[in-house]
Amino acid sequence: MNRIVKSLVLLFLLCFASSSYGMLVSECRDMKFVAEKADVIIRGEVTKIDVQRNKLGHIHTYVTVRVSEYFKGQDGAIITLKLPGGMLKDGTPGIGVEDTPSFKLGQEGYLYLRNLREGDEEQFYGSVCGHGILEDFPSL
Repeated sequence: MNRIVKSLVLLFLLCFASSSYGMLVSECRDMKFVAEKADVIIRGEVTKIDVQRNKLGHIHTYVTVRVSEYFKGQDGAIITLKLPGGMLKDGTPGIGVEDTPSFKLGQEGYLYLRNLREGDEEQFYGSVCGHGILEDFPSL
């Protein structure tokens, strides 16, 4: 019983921390709100998708994007998104997380991203409100 409760709490925390960080669905439909919450807004192309297990055993998907234009914030010509879950090459599935976008190689469009850097960790970005690549730049 105790093990089930711990598993459910962990699952809840993973889902909450990786999704919209407590943002309401109605807020996330408002692209002005999404733009305000984003640290970086870019236009780019997905050039690589890689799924890896970290030191703690958690599975993450890393999406590499070649940036063609910045609309907010600034970083390099290549940025990496870190998303919870994914499927390892050996078929081992990670946990599926609500509000986590999916990406395809060669996909192009606009991304609203938040900075995930914690301390001395490598720079990664996550999606704001679970938005993936948008084909059209919404008028704000």
